[in-house]
Amino acid sequence: MVGSKGSSGKSTLVLALCKLAQLTWKGCKTAIVDLDFDQYSSTQFSKMMNLELVHPDEAHFVFVDGAAKLKGVGPEAAKADKIVLACVPGPLDVPVNQNFCREELVPYADKTRILYTRVKTVSRMDMDIVQGQNGFEGLFAGFQKLQNFMHEWQDYRNFALTGDLTPKIKNELSSILLEIQL
Repeated sequence: MVGSKGSSGKSTLVLALCKLAQLTWKGCKTAIVDLDFDQYSSTQFSKMMNLELVHPDEAHFVFVDGAAKLKGVGPEAAKADKIVLACVPGPLDVPVNQNFCREELVPYADKTRILYTRVKTVSRMDMDIVQGQNGFEGLFAGFQKLQNFMHEWQDYRNFALTGDLTPKIKNELSSILLEIQL
């Protein structure tokens, strides 16, 4: 999970996908590699949520939580099966993340997926960006944009506090995870 801007939901998404995998597949072993050396958010919250994590070498799924402004992703990107760039569909976030894609992810474009996060479906601009219309065509050219997106729901904030995935979050993340794997 990468993205050049903070507060795009990278850590929340990593934790939620980790939890979803554990709940969905009995005996599923997950690991988190936290590259946010300033905050270690996913590491701290995984302990608060009592997520059972294993060493990456023992895991079925390894979720990497990249820091904002992370540079030099090549070694981790080369090892990854899939790379997900989390991006808020806003006028400040999109250009920064497009630059990040051009500078860091072009060699891995075939396995990179663009996931719009914190989407407010009542916002016309958010939906135009997500749907690539009304002047927002061609964003992230050369990269696959996921059709599914992560809503700006209170449920995600509650999850960060409680570690509980609501059915609404489970359904949304299951669709996202399936699309990432396609």
